[in-house]
Amino acid sequence: MRKTLEEAGVRGYLTFEACQRQSEENAQLGLKEDYDFCKDNNKDNSLVQGLMSIHTLFTGDEGFVMQSKKMADEIWCRYSHAYV
Repeated sequence: MRKTLEEAGVRGYLTFEACQRQSEENAQLGLKEDYDFCKDNNKDNSLVQGLMSIHTLFTGDEGFVMQSKKMADEIWCRYSHAYV
């Protein structure tokens, strides 16, 4: 997806949207996916950057929500949740 956006000259944010609904292991893998993508791609003037995102505030416990925000802050990454 990143390559396609760059080739088209389109600026965008990509995210995996981590979620605890399936399992804690799946949630942690999702956070790692977002974290690694952000860390590798969020450079000045980059057309495509990452976004730390979780599915919703009501499908994740407080610890998960706080962990995702802390991870985003660590690497100066934008943070979002998909639904309120």
